Amino acid sequence: MADRPAGMPRAELNRRFDSLTLLFFQNRLVEAVDALDALTLDVLGVQDPDERADLLRAMQVRVAPARSALHADEASMAVSVALPRSGLGAPITLRAGGGQPFEVTPPATVTLAMGEDAGARTIDVRVAKDPASDWMRIRTVPVTEASPDELRQKAERAIELAAAAGRASTADLAEARARAALLTNEASPRRTIQLVMDQARIWSMVSEDLARLERGEPLFVGRRGDQWRTIDVGGVKLPCRIVVPDSVRAGSSPPLVIALHGAGGDECMFFSAYGQGEIVRQADRLGCVVVAPNTTVFATSPLLFDGLVDQLAGEWGIDRERVSVVGHSMGAAATGSIVRARPAAIARAALLAGWGGFGGVPGAGGTAMDEAAIRGLPPVRVELGALDPLMQANRISASARSLRDGGARIECTVHDDEGHTMIVPQVLPSVMEWLVAPRAATPALPAAIPAPAR
Repeated sequence: MADRPAGMPRAELNRRFDSLTLLFFQNRLVEAVDALDALTLDVLGVQDPDERADLLRAMQVRVAPARSALHADEASMAVSVALPRSGLGAPITLRAGGGQPFEVTPPATVTLAMGEDAGARTIDVRVAKDPASDWMRIRTVPVTEASPDELRQKAERAIELAAAAGRASTADLAEARARAALLTNEASPRRTIQLVMDQARIWSMVSEDLARLERGEPLFVGRRGDQWRTIDVGGVKLPCRIVVPDSVRAGSSPPLVIALHGAGGDECMFFSAYGQGEIVRQADRLGCVVVAPNTTVFATSPLLFDGLVDQLAGEWGIDRERVSVVGHSMGAAATGSIVRARPAAIARAALLAGWGGFGGVPGAGGTAMDEAAIRGLPPVRVELGALDPLMQANRISASARSLRDGGARIECTVHDDEGHTMIVPQVLPSVMEWLVAPRAATPALPAAIPAPAR
C-alpha cells in the first residue's frame, strides 16, 4: 500500500485483493498466491515482461534454514533452496549477508557463509540477468547465544526451580511454560507466532520471564511491549497478543481495546497484518492497551470477555469505563455478540466489514431484542466497503438503520472504493481514536444512516 503508484486506483486494488481472498477461502491456495504475486508487481509498477518474470521467480524462492536460529559463534548454515512452481528450475543467485554471490539451481541444499552480524544474518536472492539489479532479501536468520532447543531446556529448568521454590503463581508458571515452548530448532509453519516473532525475539521475551521468576515478581504487572500470551480464563487457554506501548504511563488507568480478527486468521492477525500492525502504531499514538485474542476461542462465551478484562485490569489498572471492542469480518460478528451480552461493560464498539450478533432486525439473525435492550447498547460504529464481495453493504446498512430507528446509537459508513480486507488499515486510525475517547466525549451520531451509493 505504501508503494502504490498513482496508476493503481484504490477500487481496482480492493477488487483484486478481494478476488484472491475468495480463492483463499475456496482453498485454492496456489492460485491465491499467484494472484497476490501478480498484484504485487502491478502495485510496484513493474510492466516489462522479462523483469516481471525475474521478480516472480525471486518472490517464489523458498529458502529453509536447517535451524530456526544460528549460534552466535557459527559462521555458516545449511539451507535448502526450492522453486515450487513447475518450469522454474533455472539457476538463481544467492548471497548470505555481505558475502560473495554464487549460483544454484533449485532444488538444492547448500551451505551459506552467513557473515558476522551479531544480531541477524541474512540471505538475499537475485534472479535478474542484469548484474547491477537490486537484490531481494528473502530470509533473516536470528542469532542466539545457543540453539533454540538448548534455550528452551534452560528455560524449562529455571521455571521448574521457580515452581519448586514457590516463587510464582500457577497462572504465571503456566504462561511461562507456554512461551518457553515456542523456542525450537524447527519452527512450525502452522504456528504463526513462531514466524512473526523470530527465535531471538522469543528468547528475549522468555529471558525477561526467567528474570522476573527469579526475583519472585509477577510476570506481567507493569510490563510493556508486545507480548504473546496464553491467559487461563476459567480453565480455557486463550491465546492473545497484547501490546502496552511506552506511551501508556504507569498508574494512568489506560483505555483497553479488544481486537477480534476475521476468519482464517489468529491472534497475530491484527498485530502483524492489517496494514503491518497498524493497530499497534495507533495504540502508541493514543496511549492505550490493545489485546488481540484468538477470535475462534474468545467468541465461545462472554465469560472469556469478563476474565480477559479482569486479568488486564489487575495488571495495568485498565479504566473499565473505557473498554472497547473492534472486529473485522467474523470478528465483527463476534463483536456484535459480545456487545449484546455485555452492553454495560463496553464503552464503544466498531464493526469493520461485517455484521452480526444483533437479533430482531432484518438480516441480523438470532433472537429478537426488546426496545430497552436496543436502547441500552453502547455506541456502535460500522465501516463497510461498497465493493465487498463477502458482506452486502446494502443489507447491513438496512439492519443498522432498523437498529437506529429502534433507539440504538449506531452509525454506518459505506466507503465507495473499499472492499473486504484492505478497508481495515484504511479506517483504523479514525476508528481507534473514536474507540478510546472518554465516554463523555462520544461524538454526536448523524441524524440518519444514508443508504450506500451502490
